[in-house]
Amino acid sequence: MAWPAADTSSPAPAVVLQAVSISPQPSSETASSLAQRYGLSFAVVHDEGNVLSGRFRVSTMPTTFVADSTGVVRWVGGEGQTEDDLRQAIEAAR
Repeated sequence: MAWPAADTSSPAPAVVLQAVSISPQPSSETASSLAQRYGLSFAVVHDEGNVLSGRFRVSTMPTTFVADSTGVVRWVGGEGQTEDDLRQAIEAAR
């Protein structure tokens, strides 16, 4: 999974990285329980009715988006993404 790379890929203090997980779980309680079970340190949003997944055309899990400082999505990674892919995407979005 590429999340560890997101936490350590940029030591530069000027770079802000915000991780958010969109959970397709059937209830917000289930999503919260999974976040606690895995000790996630980032926000987990329950995607009721798959509204967010549909808006961003997520077809596989996990899917990672890297956006620049203006909010423009610059990279989308899915199955098979590596930590190195994520590091490169974050660097390119700076």
